[in-house]
Amino acid sequence: MCGRFVQAAAPGAYVKPLSLQGELFGEVSDTQIERYNVAPSTAVWVLTSEEGGARSQTLRWGWAPHWVKGGKPPAINARAETLWTSKYWSAARHHRLIVPADGWYEWVAAEGKQPYYIHATNQAPLFFAAVGLYPTQTRVEQNDDGFAIVTGAADAGLLNIHDRRPLVLPPAVATEWLDNATPTERIEEIAALSGLAADAFTWHQVGKPVGNVKNQGESLIEAST
Repeated sequence: MCGRFVQAAAPGAYVKPLSLQGELFGEVSDTQIERYNVAPSTAVWVLTSEEGGARSQTLRWGWAPHWVKGGKPPAINARAETLWTSKYWSAARHHRLIVPADGWYEWVAAEGKQPYYIHATNQAPLFFAAVGLYPTQTRVEQNDDGFAIVTGAADAGLLNIHDRRPLVLPPAVATEWLDNATPTERIEEIAALSGLAADAFTWHQVGKPVGNVKNQGESLIEAST
């Protein structure tokens, strides 16, 4: 799963590796975001699909269909295996976005809920596939706007950390995910097969202060001793 991640670079730095199709709407700042403990229900900078291009905007992490009752919190993750068949995602699965990140955290229960920080071995930006509802040129902001990160089964060494992980797309595939012209069949293929393999990542233990959403700062991603 993905319940906490890092988004520290500037939006402009995240956009640079992408070959976006069409126009990029919205502001793309060169000021570093510097969020080392992004938590659910907070507003996150994302790139959303847009007719004629993509849009830079902030969006709440968490989404639920309007008919969900009982006070259940919005979902923060969407399982790739059921994204196309579950009624829960019927209103959101065709509205795609990318969540740029530097890495994410997982907690290993067998080690006393020890947190780990996972990032690209080459330190490159990560692009999480996501779905949700959001403002566009033809859709005004609404109360049910938000997003969930698509997750898949972990493989190889990542299984030692957690059995689920975010669907991390290579830059070229992330561009396909964002493009409204990409056929549905290809989008389903991306969700099933196109996440980066475990050998693209490295991970290390970090301190338990990351467990408190109020804590921020680069020290959170430093290896614990």
